[in-house]
Amino acid sequence: MVVLKLLKRNTLILKKCIKEMYNLSLEEIKQILRKENYPVVIPLYKEIVVDTETPVSLFLKLASKEKYAYLLESAEANLRWGRYSFISFEPYILFSYYNNKNICLVKNGTKKLFVNTSLFDKLKTLLNLYKLPKSLGNNLPRFFGGFVGYLSWEIVNLIEKKVKIPKKDEFKNIPLVYLMFNKTVLIYDHYLNKLKVVNLIIVEDKKDNIE
Repeated sequence: MVVLKLLKRNTLILKKCIKEMYNLSLEEIKQILRKENYPVVIPLYKEIVVDTETPVSLFLKLASKEKYAYLLESAEANLRWGRYSFISFEPYILFSYYNNKNICLVKNGTKKLFVNTSLFDKLKTLLNLYKLPKSLGNNLPRFFGGFVGYLSWEIVNLIEKKVKIPKKDEFKNIPLVYLMFNKTVLIYDHYLNKLKVVNLIIVEDKKDNIE
């Protein structure tokens, strides 16, 4: 599980997770999977106190050496600082769109290339594919995982042809769109000084073994 992996990285602050309970038991997860349509995403998490850590210190300890990771700070209306910070790593999906209209999709380590494919059609299909069972996100912030990355200005050319796109030799090998969907998300609550360690269980079909 994610907590054990984090502990192996010598992060002492997360040792308390061992004594805590997850929000769902294995039997509850199995019951959910019997009722839901696939693919399905189930957020499994523990909550711990982190009064001696900051989002930056946690990122440096856990994700600084990860190739695909991010640290997001939230912003809310009329507040200088948002309530939550998000640290995430361990990608399940990597999505990249290039100047030659090719899409590279890496899912759970398996790479697929889609040639001359519509960006928006592929994105729409991908974003609508993974469903969250009702009520499972009630005790989590509005954002607790999903696709994070960038969409470059140049993709406006797909809608408005007057906007020029870079020449093929410019920004070589840099995608116009790059998104990652990570399995591990740490949610730092600045108000309560607590951390939710979220592991997104992604089950594609009934053949997957969640154990």
